[in-house]
Amino acid sequence: MMYDFSEKKKEQEFIEKKLQDMKQKYGELQMSEQQLQNLQMRMEEAKMEKKARNFRDYPVWKDAVLLSTQIYKLTNDMPWFEKKGICDQLQRAVVSIASNIAEGSARPSDTEFAHFLDIALGSSYEVETQLLISKNIGYINDEVYDNLNSLVLSVERQLSGLIKTLRT
Repeated sequence: MMYDFSEKKKEQEFIEKKLQDMKQKYGELQMSEQQLQNLQMRMEEAKMEKKARNFRDYPVWKDAVLLSTQIYKLTNDMPWFEKKGICDQLQRAVVSIASNIAEGSARPSDTEFAHFLDIALGSSYEVETQLLISKNIGYINDEVYDNLNSLVLSVERQLSGLIKTLRT
């Protein structure tokens, strides 16, 4: 269940309106420094409180964990001489997706969260590229590639949508 941000948003909007009203009524110079600081502090607190996120609630995080699990199983079957090559690259990139979603969800602002989602999206593009290379050199067959690539594309779409939502 996602946290309901509507009450905190209403409180933040109320505070912002109150600040504007006070500026208009008393003039910006007549407002005491203490009043201004108090309003700004309340606005910052409202912004911080509204960002209570749990990464486990995001379907994209769940899909990224599933993708990581499948990639690790795949790389386990790759040639031994690739363990320090494409296997390591795939593993690092795929783990980065779910990890950045989780880390970003702990950030207080939408801007910071979106930044971590950008990194996760970049990592998913790496995975997509490395899967294609693995297919092209014969390490994975078309069926495995199609299944994994479909999941990667789904994760990319979800990340893009979430980033767009956070930035609007």
